[in-house]
Amino acid sequence: MEFLTVHDYDKHIQNQQELRSMKYSKLVNFILHSLHNTKDYIESANILFEIFENIEQKDYLNNFIILTICDWPNQINLRRAITLKLNKKDNSEISSQILIYHNLFGENKILVQKPKSRLIDLILSLTFYEWKNIRNLIINRFENIKDIEYLTMIDLLDNSLPFTLKIYTKLFKCRIYEGYLESIVKIWVLFQRLQRHNYNKAPLIFLSNVFYWTLNEYPIIDILKNNLSIFNDYFVENFYSSLRYQTAESNTNIQIIQKAKVIDIERNDKEFKNAFINVRSTKFSKVKLISLKKKISLFLLSLFDKIYHNLGRTKNNSDETIEFPSFNNRIMDIRVLPLI
Repeated sequence: MEFLTVHDYDKHIQNQQELRSMKYSKLVNFILHSLHNTKDYIESANILFEIFENIEQKDYLNNFIILTICDWPNQINLRRAITLKLNKKDNSEISSQILIYHNLFGENKILVQKPKSRLIDLILSLTFYEWKNIRNLIINRFENIKDIEYLTMIDLLDNSLPFTLKIYTKLFKCRIYEGYLESIVKIWVLFQRLQRHNYNKAPLIFLSNVFYWTLNEYPIIDILKNNLSIFNDYFVENFYSSLRYQTAESNTNIQIIQKAKVIDIERNDKEFKNAFINVRSTKFSKVKLISLKKKISLFLLSLFDKIYHNLGRTKNNSDETIEFPSFNNRIMDIRVLPLI
């Protein structure tokens, strides 16, 4: 209960809070670019190369990996740039530094040319904990009934919910590498079942790279295993969210860049924060948490009671939809059904 009051759902991750701290992040530059095609990505990569070539340490790019701009989920434009450089060599007018990423994909690996295209956390956590408390009661009442509504809810509460809660907060942040890989496979199954475009490809691309690095004993695989939690784009996403919130579509490129620099200065100016920013507390009292726990238990019990009284009333409307009577006859996509 003490951990829930400060949005910390697992005592094992208390020491990992620095992973999401912006205290040591610093904006080097902010550049606007369209990023619509391979040419745009090459130009953006060249900007990064120029920055790292000008730092004091010589041959930095020959000894270290740097982040670059990639299109999600499979970095197709970066792969195309590498392929162009390899095929046309100096005639491509592409910086040779682009090849530092070639080892990540593998020299003999096929580069795909045309790939197919804090309150919620609290409620989910409380739902998971309360479900564990009443699960046996529900299971004993339904026994071996194979009703589709019932099985869908069991699958959601037994599989999808705990998996969603632990993949980042426990497995990733606590650097449980093998468990994280297993969860990536599970999340791919979930995305594939729901036919989430791009999301159903990204896990496979990640696993493909990991297996390739492991098979060829690339040094990066040991770095990934021992430092899983540092492969985190939170800092970029956090900064981008702040910038998007504080700018408008009518702002010019110069105004957006200036605002980005102001945000960066404000982040590191404690006096400014204390003077102009109201600090919001994310703590919940034990009384409120206990009340929420009771409400969630009552909701789950009420829901399963409704499902019990609607056994056998589920309707198949077509090959793609199904009607759930316990959810006010809501039409559901068959993709949400459990794999049984």
